[in-house]
Amino acid sequence: MGFNVPDLKVRTDIIPNIKTRLALMPDKVGEFPFYCDIFCGSGHEDMSGVLIVT
Repeated sequence: MGFNVPDLKVRTDIIPNIKTRLALMPDKVGEFPFYCDIFCGSGHEDMSGVLIVT
């Protein structure tokens, strides 16, 4: 699986059963869409959301 926030230029791989940490220091406020960018099977197309920076 992958985690991608294109507007913040943030991306990382997410490996099942392995803890993943991602340092994030946004330089702007707003709502930024994120999504899984590596096809991972059934439900992949629903793996998305919005990261809100205040």
